[in-house]
Amino acid sequence: MPGPEPLLCDAMLGKLARWLRLLGFDTAYPGGDAHDDTLAAQARAEQRVLLTRDVALAQRVPRSVLLRSKDPEAQLREALLALGAPDPALRLTRCTLCNEPLRPAKPEEQARAPPSVRDGVSAYRTCPSCGQLYWRGTHVAAIERALRGLDAMNGP
Repeated sequence: MPGPEPLLCDAMLGKLARWLRLLGFDTAYPGGDAHDDTLAAQARAEQRVLLTRDVALAQRVPRSVLLRSKDPEAQLREALLALGAPDPALRLTRCTLCNEPLRPAKPEEQARAPPSVRDGVSAYRTCPSCGQLYWRGTHVAAIERALRGLDAMNGP
């Protein structure tokens, strides 16, 4: 079963991009210096759905979702209503920094975890691109609570 369509968030949607990555969406985010022409070209070239608050930009990109809210949590609800929720199995499988799919960490990579973490964690994942190390810490429970709240809002 193919995953959800790849996404592109405009410069004003950095927090939304991070949350979408947590949910497992392939979400490109070029940052604050990307101009409208660049975003439109990237969306077309990479066949990504553009998420934006810019009405004029949304009109230029046929596969776009125009978001109304300035609040990241409300933007996420809007995006999920338009895109549909991804498979829960995809959650926490992408790097929140650079969007790459995570892979199991090698022992030498696991050694970078703080000593207090190494004692209680046995499974680590890492980003093959930026090297960020991930593990199921206390923050994961908070993320999962927030995501369950979104699930409840979206219905069964």
